[in-house]
Amino acid sequence: MKKCLEVLALGLVMAALFGCPPPEPPATGGGTISGTVRDAVTGGLVEGVTVEFGSYSDVTDFAGAYSIEVPASVTTVTGTFVAYKGLEYSFRACSGIAVNPTTDPVYDFDIYPYDVSGYTDVTLSGRIYDNTDTEISDSCALMFFFANAEGGRCWNSAMYSATEGYSISTITTGTNCFVYVDVWAPSMASYLFGFYVTGENLTSDLTNHDLTQPPDEDYTSVTINGDTGSFYMGNLLLSDSLIFTNYIVGMLSGPTDSIEVYNSANYPVQWMAGTVAPDTPPGCVTMSASIATLPFSDTIDLPAAYTGPVPTGIVDEATVGWNGTTLSFTPASGANGHMVWVQDNAGHCGSIQMASAGSVTFPSGFVASVLTPGSGWDLVIWPEYCADFTPAILLENAIGMHPEGEVGERPMPFEAGVGIIQCGLTKADAIP
Repeated sequence: MKKCLEVLALGLVMAALFGCPPPEPPATGGGTISGTVRDAVTGGLVEGVTVEFGSYSDVTDFAGAYSIEVPASVTTVTGTFVAYKGLEYSFRACSGIAVNPTTDPVYDFDIYPYDVSGYTDVTLSGRIYDNTDTEISDSCALMFFFANAEGGRCWNSAMYSATEGYSISTITTGTNCFVYVDVWAPSMASYLFGFYVTGENLTSDLTNHDLTQPPDEDYTSVTINGDTGSFYMGNLLLSDSLIFTNYIVGMLSGPTDSIEVYNSANYPVQWMAGTVAPDTPPGCVTMSASIATLPFSDTIDLPAAYTGPVPTGIVDEATVGWNGTTLSFTPASGANGHMVWVQDNAGHCGSIQMASAGSVTFPSGFVASVLTPGSGWDLVIWPEYCADFTPAILLENAIGMHPEGEVGERPMPFEAGVGIIQCGLTKADAIP
C-alpha cells in the first residue's frame, strides 16, 4: 500500500513539472447486466431476444443468455428497458429505469409466445374422483394448470364425460411437473373442489391417469383474520420464479373466516388483501390492496388494509399521443406508477411499467421490429400508487408481470401494508 502511494505521488510531481495532466483516478462505475430469457409456456431458453437497458443492449445467444457490458465511466444506467423478439413473443418494457451496473445485476425473465401451434403437446386422460371415491358427474367443468421445473406454465380447460372421463392436453411438459385441477358443477354453476399433484412425468401421454381428491385429513383448516368486507387472494409460490395465482380466493363477511386449503407440499403463500369499489367517473374501478408473502399456516393475519392515496383523473377521454417514438397520455393525479397493456389487431401484446410522468420513448429498433409491423395498437392503463415504488421495483414488475395485466408469475416486491391502486383507461388505436 505504501509503495502504491509513493508511485501515485511521483506521478503527480512529474505531471506538475512537465505540464502533463495528472493521472485520472480509478473509474468507479461499469459492470455487467446479464440474465437469461425463457419461453413462458415451455420454460425453454429463447435465442434471438433483444434486451436493452437504456442505451446498452445485447441479443440472447443459443442458451438464452444476454450480457450487457457497461463502461467503467457509467455508474447508473437510465432510460427505457425493453425485451422483444419481433412479433413472435410478447414484449416487456419499463420507462424511467435506474440500474446500478456496479452490482452486476442479473435479470432472468420469460416472454409469452403468440403462436403455440408448433409446440409439442402431451395428453392426460382418465377419471376424476372426490375424496369419497365417488366419480364426479357428467358435464362438470374442469380447469387445469400445468407448471414444469423450468418455470413453464399453461392453463387448459375441458368438460367431464360420464362415458370417457377427462382428456386434457398441455404444451408445458417435463419430468417433474405440477398439475392442478379445478372441478366445477355443470356449466360452472358452483365450485366443487380443487387440488394439485406434484412430480408428474409429462414427457409422454398418460392414459388411464385417474385423479382423486385428497382425503379431508390432507386439508388444513385455515383461519383468515382481516378487515370485514375485504377480499383476499392467496398465490402459491411454487419456486423463486414461479407463482400459481388465485389459488385461494375469498371475501371476509366478518373479521374472521375459516376455509379448508389443500397444500400438502407446504408452499409459501403470497397473500393479497384489499377492497374493490366503484370510483368516479363511471366505468373506473379502484382496487386498494396490501400484499405479504407468509409461510403457510393454520392462522393467517392478512396484511393491514391499505388506506393511502388514490390516483384520480384518468378516464376514457384522456389524451393519448404517439409521435412515432414516444407514447404519452394524461397521467393520473397522485399515481407514482402506471402499468400499460398494449395489444394490436392481430393479438400481439406486451406490458409496460411506467413512472408517474405518463410517457415512454421506445428505442428505434423496438419500434421497427415490433410496433411498426403490428397494426392498430390499443392500450389499457392502470394507474398505481405504491409507497415503495422506485425505478428498480418498476423494472422488477416489468419483467415479472403477465402481459395481460394479471399478477406476476414471480414474487412481487411488496411487503405487508404497501398498497396498489388500479383503475383503467381504455383507448383504441393509440398507436396506429
